[in-house]
Amino acid sequence: GVSPERFDRIEQMINNLLSKFDYLEHHVEHELVSVDDHVRVTLDKLSKQEQNSEKRIEQLEKQVLQNVESSLSDRIANLEAAMREAVQKRIKTAEQNTMDNISATVADKLKSVSSSSWTKPFIFLLFVDVIAFYLVYKWYMKFKKDHL
Repeated sequence: GVSPERFDRIEQMINNLLSKFDYLEHHVEHELVSVDDHVRVTLDKLSKQEQNSEKRIEQLEKQVLQNVESSLSDRIANLEAAMREAVQKRIKTAEQNTMDNISATVADKLKSVSSSSWTKPFIFLLFVDVIAFYLVYKWYMKFKKDHL
């Protein structure tokens, strides 16, 4: 056997170990609660930061989009103005070339036609007009006599 003194010492050691175990268990519970609270607070902070970050990202996206739209609008307006100027210059150049060609052609024709040569076709056309007028007059008189 075990002597009562030895049994008391073993019992006292076991009680001592159980009290240390209880203390340790209690301490671990407090630490776990503390860790749980800390994790919860950290998660709340992270959630708030995430929301703030998302809002800031949305603001930045809107700002970037506005800058891009503004830049594109300016570029389009500049391109339209440049195109308009280029087209107007080409039209003006084409018009000037056409007018120069017409002027040159008319001047050449006027130089090639002598001043007396226009009278012959004019007299011929006048003669044809007089004959046509006379024939129409005769036809009208005949038509008038037939219907009266």
